Amino acid sequence: MTNKKRYFLSNEVRPLAQRSDLMGFLLVIHCYGTIIFSVAVFSIWSNVFTFLLTIMVIGSRQLGLAI
Repeated sequence: MTNKKRYFLSNEVRPLAQRSDLMGFLLVIHCYGTIIFSVAVFSIWSNVFTFLLTIMVIGSRQLGLAI
């Protein structure tokens, strides 16, 4: 791995690394919204392709929520 200070100064990285409760909340809502949307798509168009797509989307969003 390369050292981040090699490319960026500390004062340039600091604003990007700050935590935001609002952004975290919005990202959680986005994950749940994506899960609900994929289930709705599968409910409307039930076939093997949408089933596999729904499983992949739900799995990726669960991983995102766990992280």
